[in-house]
Amino acid sequence: MEMDNIFLNKLPIVAATGSEGGTWNHYAFIESTWGERKILLKIIVFSPLYNTPLSFLSEIDHEVLQQTAIRLERSWVSFLHETKMALCTEGGANGFNYAVEENNFVWRKIVGTNLTVTYGSVILLRSQCLLSDVLSNS
Repeated sequence: MEMDNIFLNKLPIVAATGSEGGTWNHYAFIESTWGERKILLKIIVFSPLYNTPLSFLSEIDHEVLQQTAIRLERSWVSFLHETKMALCTEGGANGFNYAVEENNFVWRKIVGTNLTVTYGSVILLRSQCLLSDVLSNS
């Protein structure tokens, strides 16, 4: 795996607080490793609601991304470029938002006022990955 295929970014995240139906703002460090067949994500979420950061591992197969590109009527090359831009831009890519919803990390493209299109979603699996491990790759 080439180092050029590993990215570490801080992204703004919004998450539902549960039964109250409100939201709270926080951020996450996301390390994405781009392989030939899948993308590995290490996600560390920071929030004032927790004493320690929450760590997650997830992955997304290129086949899933290809199916999403077809569903959205986007070319594979264009969709992959936009997905990489969304996940690998420090501070979040313009025109995208990020959320933690029901144990999923979701990124959406903003296409109009109050209108977004889901570009990707991965299940968040709790992990013992440490911030120091993620930062050591930067």
